[in-house]
Amino acid sequence: MKKHILLLTSIVFLYGCTDLSETVYREIVADTYYVDGEAVVAAYLSVYGPLQDVWEENYFNITEFSTDEACRPTRLQNGYDGGQWIRMHRHQWMVIESRVEDVWNKCYKGIGFANTCLADFETLDFEKLRVKGSRSQMIAELRGMRAFYYYMLVDLFGGVPIVTKVNADAPARDSREEVCKFIETELKAVLNDLPVKGSGNDYGKFTQGAAQSILAKLYLNSEVWTGKERRSDCISVCNDIINSGKYHLDAGWQDPFHYFNENSAENIFVIPYDQLHATQMNYPGRFLHYTHAYTFGFPVPSSNGVCTEKSYYEKFKPNDKRIKQWLVGPQFMADGKTPLPCVMDMAGQNLVLDPYIKNMEDGVENSGVRNVKFQIQFGTPDYPQDNDIPVTRYADILMMKAECLLRNNQKAEALAIINNCRARCFDASDPDRAYSDITLDEFLDERAREFSYECCRRQDLIRFGKFNDAWWDKPKTDPSRCLFPIPDARIKANPNMTQNPGYE
Repeated sequence: MKKHILLLTSIVFLYGCTDLSETVYREIVADTYYVDGEAVVAAYLSVYGPLQDVWEENYFNITEFSTDEACRPTRLQNGYDGGQWIRMHRHQWMVIESRVEDVWNKCYKGIGFANTCLADFETLDFEKLRVKGSRSQMIAELRGMRAFYYYMLVDLFGGVPIVTKVNADAPARDSREEVCKFIETELKAVLNDLPVKGSGNDYGKFTQGAAQSILAKLYLNSEVWTGKERRSDCISVCNDIINSGKYHLDAGWQDPFHYFNENSAENIFVIPYDQLHATQMNYPGRFLHYTHAYTFGFPVPSSNGVCTEKSYYEKFKPNDKRIKQWLVGPQFMADGKTPLPCVMDMAGQNLVLDPYIKNMEDGVENSGVRNVKFQIQFGTPDYPQDNDIPVTRYADILMMKAECLLRNNQKAEALAIINNCRARCFDASDPDRAYSDITLDEFLDERAREFSYECCRRQDLIRFGKFNDAWWDKPKTDPSRCLFPIPDARIKANPNMTQNPGYE
């Protein structure tokens, strides 16, 4: 089923729209495209296609690199890329930034696919076309995925145009509160028609659990996004997921990130990837040092790009099993004995990864720890991996509930939940296995340890009021940087579009 979904998604991604931010251009023509049931299924699966790009690369790039969690320092001009990584880390991005525009365009591409199919499905005769699948479920998934694309947009840009029809002409921005209300209303409306985990047709789909987990995140961030605190709503929807019995913590901290993680009990909303049909899961190619190819049996060097600097890495104690997600210190070939060599500015030395990075302009070959949270497959033909990426997982549901309880001064109940999540990360006899007390600052650090490289850090820092603080190679920045600018091309293309404060 997973390969079938991936293949169809890859095919239908060729159809649809090139720029749906202002005007939706229809390329799936209902009268000629929907020749049979398979064409209908292929069209509806098109809504998942953009997600494989936008989450792993585009959304990741601006939600992680704008925090203290990840960076891409320049190494002998390698990785400078016009200074975009430096600007992103220091919150100095401009109104013309390709990484920011990519997220906008691909989210609206997904929205455009959803709108096209929803319009077409109003008149299609599913019985005559012998469609294998439920019309109501397909429509629910299309609306749910459209809401999820809006969730990413409202997170990054605030108020955006709500477009629900094909060929909407130059729409004005809706307020951030209106977009949040739209997301909430849509997810609640389709909830009962979405597939459930274990239905046999749910993997990689937008399920009831996916909708509930996005609702939980919407409520958790509501005070920042709308000015309205909704912790009780967040707790309620988290309880719905918990009480469903559909999800559980996996036994090991890394289990949700294995390269064959289809059977994880913990992962809720998952984006499937595959070496052959959906090859965008390329973390090793982006994160590892050039010569780690010898360690993991890859035929070509990686980019020696993405890394994490010292202060973030030091949040992990040596006895915390989650520290194993970082490569640090002496590095070896596949035999575990032969040292890896440096090959650039440190040529002639053995590779010893150092958490210290001088600054974003002056990274050296071995600077920064590298993340291997997602288990790496040995000896694949290239860097694309089979790991499916969880967008939401059960641990986050528990920790969202715990945060709400902690903020409500229900510390004992919050601690019980936090310690339950933390238990698998320490030996049973380790005194650090459980907290006896916890502050909000320490809870934020605990979220950092649990959700590194899962696109959570930016939201967390903003919610805790620390996103604009100074850290490592970033100065204190203006609160306007909690939102990205509406891409300049979209402003110029749409006379009804307005810019976010601080970018005029």
